[in-house]
Amino acid sequence: SFVYLILGTLALAIVGIYSLVAFIPTVIEAPIMAIDKIASPKVADAWIKNDMHTIKEIYFRSSKYLLLIGGLLFLGIIINISYLLKMLPADFYLGINVVYIMSIGTFFNMLTGLNNAIIFNSENYFVGVCFLFSMFILTIVGNLILIPLYGIEGAALAAVFGSFAYNILKYIFIWKKHSMQPFNKATVQIILLLLLCLGLNYLIPEIKIPIWAILIHSSIITIVYVSGVYWFKIVPEFHQYIPIIGNRKNK
Repeated sequence: SFVYLILGTLALAIVGIYSLVAFIPTVIEAPIMAIDKIASPKVADAWIKNDMHTIKEIYFRSSKYLLLIGGLLFLGIIINISYLLKMLPADFYLGINVVYIMSIGTFFNMLTGLNNAIIFNSENYFVGVCFLFSMFILTIVGNLILIPLYGIEGAALAAVFGSFAYNILKYIFIWKKHSMQPFNKATVQIILLLLLCLGLNYLIPEIKIPIWAILIHSSIITIVYVSGVYWFKIVPEFHQYIPIIGNRKNK
């Protein structure tokens, strides 16, 4: 690809490191692919019927649930990546900033929900194509500028800038064109919960053995995160359909 062509001016080992570590944050985006396959036909059908209520509901719910799931995956990568890379040859630790940068980009993509499905299944699909083309141009220019300055971190920054621009353009277009935006109180609660978990992670004593560190940190943070989701009732469906949670709600 174009990125690797520019990275080719760097040491071959560095390019190999980038290839591996840049793949790790893509785990965060895995749920969006699965949900998109389910939701896209429903969005397309809603556009045919001009059912804006259904489209708004899918847009809102996709953002909340993707943020919820993606947030937990994001935490898992951010709190464990240093331990994971310590289990690989020492040179791979050079790519830790790439993982941090690209994780933020993939997390933001989850935050903005199924905006692709809404735009590309509508009569405004050509606008989405223009936004996509703009992202490619911005990413290429970013690579040309940033890779010579920052190496593999520059490649990661260029990719994230392009993704940010692409998602912001789609968000603004849907908001202005259809008066829809997917954020509400739950969005703020989830982000605050994520920040709380990141802060708590730094209070956990350092563990020398990487595999034990990953298991202990992941377990503690997952318990806190899920407990926070439960306590703030971010997912009302859980309180309605899970007996133990439902009993708490009725007391």
